[in-house]
Amino acid sequence: MFGEVIQSLSSALLAGATPPQKLLSALRTVQVPQTASRSKPTYLYLPWIPQHSDAVVARVFAGAEVEAIPFQILTDAMPETRLSAMRLAREYPRIWRYHLMDALSKWLGQVDGFVLTFDWHPVTREIVHVCRMFGIRTILVPHESVFINEHLYYNDKTGPNTPLCDHALLWGDLQRRIFTKRGYPESRIEIVGAPKFDHVGDYRPRLDRSQYCSLFGLEPRRDIILFATQPLDLQVTDRTIALRLQETAIRVVVDFAFRKGLQVVVRKPPSSLKIFSNEFEAELEGETHVAFDGSSGHLASPEDAIHHARIVVAINSTMLFEAKLMGKPAIAADLIGIDSFWSRAGIPCVTSVLALEDALAEAYARPRPMSEAEYAWAAAEFSNGTFDGKASERIRGRLTAFASPDPTPGVRPNLGLELIEQNLPLHASHLASPNVPPALESCAPALLGVDNFRTFGREGVASPADLYVQFGSISEQETTNLPKQCTAYGRDKLVVCPGALDLFTRGRFADRFDSITLDYRAAYYESRSSPGLVDWLDKQDRWDEDMLGLARRAMDHVIGYRMERAKHRRPPASLKRDAVLLVMDAPETHRGSGPGVRNRMMNDARERFPSSPILVVSPNKDRIEAAEPGARHENLHVDTTYLADDFDLFTVADTVSEIWVETSIVGFEGLLLDKPVKCYGQPFYAGWGLTDDILAPPVTRSRGCSIEQLSAALFVAFSRYRHPSTGEPISLDRYLDAVSTNG
Repeated sequence: MFGEVIQSLSSALLAGATPPQKLLSALRTVQVPQTASRSKPTYLYLPWIPQHSDAVVARVFAGAEVEAIPFQILTDAMPETRLSAMRLAREYPRIWRYHLMDALSKWLGQVDGFVLTFDWHPVTREIVHVCRMFGIRTILVPHESVFINEHLYYNDKTGPNTPLCDHALLWGDLQRRIFTKRGYPESRIEIVGAPKFDHVGDYRPRLDRSQYCSLFGLEPRRDIILFATQPLDLQVTDRTIALRLQETAIRVVVDFAFRKGLQVVVRKPPSSLKIFSNEFEAELEGETHVAFDGSSGHLASPEDAIHHARIVVAINSTMLFEAKLMGKPAIAADLIGIDSFWSRAGIPCVTSVLALEDALAEAYARPRPMSEAEYAWAAAEFSNGTFDGKASERIRGRLTAFASPDPTPGVRPNLGLELIEQNLPLHASHLASPNVPPALESCAPALLGVDNFRTFGREGVASPADLYVQFGSISEQETTNLPKQCTAYGRDKLVVCPGALDLFTRGRFADRFDSITLDYRAAYYESRSSPGLVDWLDKQDRWDEDMLGLARRAMDHVIGYRMERAKHRRPPASLKRDAVLLVMDAPETHRGSGPGVRNRMMNDARERFPSSPILVVSPNKDRIEAAEPGARHENLHVDTTYLADDFDLFTVADTVSEIWVETSIVGFEGLLLDKPVKCYGQPFYAGWGLTDDILAPPVTRSRGCSIEQLSAALFVAFSRYRHPSTGEPISLDRYLDAVSTNG
């Protein structure tokens, strides 16, 4: 089946510009693997940076309970290969997605999931999307936490700033706060601690003092200051300035060490990015008491480097905190002004050259251990309340549980549905169609948790979004590229419409809306495709009485509001009682609509009610122009009256005995008024036993539901509200209070 899926998508995905051969050469063809032993849980992982992300994977899978298998889609782990893969995923996302589909399809049924240490970059982001397509569970085990700026943490320039994986096994409360605020479901987060801190309690170095110093030509009896450099490529606003200030901090450390007779190891970051100017590097290489680690791969592990250091200095690296936990003095040389939070863990954060010199002297003469309060703060922010060395063990336990047949939440559902059900905000990796209706421009952003929408044009975007936001029905978005984008990249969408409660009270042409109604498939009033609300209704086994009570209150509000307004509108004087109302769709709103359906409705009405008045609401412009609304047409029926298509059902409620519709929402209004409703199409309210249906109900409407349950889905579960005066997001209960107070 999946082979057919890939075959059908390949032509669409491979269309467009061809990437340079240099980028394609980074990929290898994944061979069909031998059947993996399923005696224990087995997970794929993407080999990336051996000393960094791969080291985390190695710690997690060090136990015998679970097995890790490298997902060998790249030819090797060299920096040049990683850069080519990153360019390919960012600039040619369709090609990258196709190769991932081809490779991952060969692992179906042989692994229990895919473990990733980051999923914000397009390289790994698309892995998660393809895994979702194949039903492969994904687990995020972050290899890094915030080290400079909380707002810039876990960010990519294409938009993603929130995990996409099915589960996030996080370090501590800091990551939890950041991710939940950005829209990641709390229910999919577990705090397990950081594997990289597991060693701190009883670390035993792999290299003794003599071995370590011999690697760098240093003297074992002289103390060492370790400066852990950072690439400063992600969480700073001006990288060039930040790198030069890092060089300044290193000079201060080198000068201090020279005066004190100490030695310095400058540890380069594992990313292999160039961080020093040629002049600066040449200057340090001329110092006999200074050594580099990482010019061609690291000679010592981070833990060994910390163990053999007297003092550890960095701009804001987590190695500072590792040093503190290992009982080593650490200094955050915050010369770039990042407002470091490490001071709360007992690590001095200095912002000037003089302050750095003083901190070095203090740390060398009088090192201070971490206080109980500082330890408690750090244990909550970066672990599960303690640094017990068991984070990797806890992660293995969760991986074992995920592989078991128990009802642990699996692959994340449709992202639009998840956003609706859990009332999550939109985030930076969601893109909206540019056609935002004026009536929604003010309320929709606030109710979706964003300041404004990131939009795309007809040509789409270079990198695909996680979720596409559609305003209104597909027919209202025909000028955009949204359907093509969703199909090409296998993405979900969120449909945003004027709130149903506002629509039934203020009308579709209102200047202002204070609510929105959401869906993950189609607008609730869309008749060309079934909204997701229908599937959601069909799966509800139990109903919360509070929700049903809110639904009844919303129904009473609609009826009361419309009845009050109807008192001030007079129906046409010619109308008679016990009339049958026929509401016909515009041809462009319904696939089955047209003269055939409308003629059938009229003929059926004549046959069943030969002497009853018939009221017709029709988009047939010729007929409406030929006769003013309210005029009678004796030639069509013994008593036929055409109404304008902006008529108000509640104005003629006492006159109408039955309501016949194609798919119009007037039928739902009729149900609120307890009128018999007959449907010639399949609107969202048909097929539940509430209406007389000409068409057989779809299989997705296999169970019946009450008008209260239907209203609960529409007004409560799938809608969001704001206060009419303050604009703050509020519950339906508070909204009804507010509109009742305001009259």
